[in-house]
Amino acid sequence: MSGGPGARAGDGSGAGVSAGAGVSAAAGVGTMRVRLFAAAAEAVGAQELELASPPTAGALREALGAWGDEAPVVIARCALLRAGERLEDGVALAPGDLVDVLPPFAGG
Repeated sequence: MSGGPGARAGDGSGAGVSAGAGVSAAAGVGTMRVRLFAAAAEAVGAQELELASPPTAGALREALGAWGDEAPVVIARCALLRAGERLEDGVALAPGDLVDVLPPFAGG
């Protein structure tokens, strides 16, 4: 996993591991959780991340694209959801948000 600055990554078990510089004892303050599924998790190298809260969904998409060689292409095709609602790139995010990253699904 290449990891982004100021992030914590986890395997979904709740036990996060430091993934880059800038993670401090105050992790959780000004941060958000991101859950990644299927191809998105594979491209980024983690099922769950704790990141410094970016200002918009588009900024989150850009930040996730820095996590691996395949991440920019895969994340660009993914849907971002907060509380079950799809987020357009211009939608504002806030600390404490939980965003799910879902790749396109085939079938119905």
